[in-house]
Amino acid sequence: MKSGLDHAKVLLEKAGNDLKLAEIGLDHGAPTDTIAFHLQQAAEKTLKALLASRSMFIRKLMTSMSYSIYCHRNPLYCSPSVRS
Repeated sequence: MKSGLDHAKVLLEKAGNDLKLAEIGLDHGAPTDTIAFHLQQAAEKTLKALLASRSMFIRKLMTSMSYSIYCHRNPLYCSPSVRS
């Protein structure tokens, strides 16, 4: 099992990848919702890395914003009230 610091390093690397994707999107005129999604993911992974670095328990939780984005892209997997 990975230590908290090992897990934090992995999360920060993934957050960096999300930032790179957001920057590429900005440079190439990607839709703002796509750019915002990657920025939100980077922020969330950075916060999780901070918690992991301090060996704090991280519960898997999908925020309402990421859930809404997920449902917009995958409507078959979400309740009808979230699909719109």
